[in-house]
Amino acid sequence: RINGAARRGEDGKWMAAGPGAMTMMMPPPELQELEGEVGKALGGFVDLKVEGEVMEMVGPEGAVMKWERFTPPAPEAAGKDKVRWLNELMESVVRGSPND
Repeated sequence: RINGAARRGEDGKWMAAGPGAMTMMMPPPELQELEGEVGKALGGFVDLKVEGEVMEMVGPEGAVMKWERFTPPAPEAAGKDKVRWLNELMESVVRGSPND
């Protein structure tokens, strides 16, 4: 997850209004360099455009980063086989446990 703030400059372009923040979870070693680059870019973009589900961030040297909204799939509903243990536990509580 990434959070940050932006403000519109006098020229009408959006720019970073402070450093961006990311979750504190350490990425796997092969992604650590990329995460560092993304963090730097978030704190220094000079223009921002959003069209539909895509956001483009333009860096001070013209590099463009495109982000697509990601919506994780909804979790599956738990079927009877996944909640049977809970039903059995509740029934034993209502009946009283043999150890009472």
